[in-house]
Amino acid sequence: MLHNFLKRQKIQKITNYIFNRSFLFKKINNLYLYNNIYKEKLFFPEKAHYKLFNLFFFNYKKHLTKKYFLNLEIDIKPKYFIDCGAFIGGVTLSALDKYKSLEKVIAIEPSPLTFSCLQKNLPQKVISLQKALSQEKGILKLYLSKTHTDNSLSEKTENSNGKSIPVEAITLKDIFHDYQIDPDFTLLKVEAEGFENEVILGLDEISPKYIVIDISPEREGESCFSDINNLLKDKYIINHNNKTATAIRKL
Repeated sequence: MLHNFLKRQKIQKITNYIFNRSFLFKKINNLYLYNNIYKEKLFFPEKAHYKLFNLFFFNYKKHLTKKYFLNLEIDIKPKYFIDCGAFIGGVTLSALDKYKSLEKVIAIEPSPLTFSCLQKNLPQKVISLQKALSQEKGILKLYLSKTHTDNSLSEKTENSNGKSIPVEAITLKDIFHDYQIDPDFTLLKVEAEGFENEVILGLDEISPKYIVIDISPEREGESCFSDINNLLKDKYIINHNNKTATAIRKL
C-alpha cells in the first residue's frame, strides 16, 4: 500500500512539472487559459495538476457529457438547464452543445476566482450567479481546498488548505421562482463536493423533470447516494454508477 501511495505521489509531481512548463497554458490576469489537443480554450483558476491531467488528452466537454448525460440518452428536450456547482462552466457548455432545445440556462458557482473563469468561458446568454446553494438562505463558509476543484460548503472537504471565505447561499426554490423556470421542462445538474443533500433539500416541493447528481465519495470519504436516493425515490426513477446518479421523474 505504501509503495502504491509513493508511486502515485511521484506520478503527480511529474505530471505537475511537465504541464506547468508546457505551451498548454497561458496566464492572463491571474487566470490560466488552457489549450488542449482538441483546441478547446478554457480558463481555469490554477495551473495544471494531476486532477486536470485528462483535460489535455481528452475532449473536456465530451468527457463531461459522458459523465452526466450518458443515462439520459432518451430523446429529452429540456427548455431549462440549471448547473449547480458549475465550476468553470464545462458542464454548462456540454449541455448547450447537446440540447439545442434549451431556452434558458443558469450556471451557479460560489467561488469568486472560479466564477471569474466561468464568466469568461460561457456565452453571454447564460445567466451566471456567484452564489452558494443550500436548503435555506444565509451566509455560509466556503471551505477552500489546495486545488480549486475541491472547494466545498462541507467543512471536511478533500485537500483542505485550512481557509474559508463567506458566501451568500440561496435555494433552488428561489431560482425556480425568481427566473420563472418550469420544472416540467427542466434538467438540473448538482455537483457540490459533498453538499449535494442540502442543495436538493433546497428544492422544497419543486420536482424538476430530470436531475443528474455527482455522488462521488466526497463527504468524509462517503458517497451521498444513500441520502439522495431516500430523498428522491418516491417521485423519481433513479439509476446510478459509482460517480453519477440520474433521476427521471415518474409520470
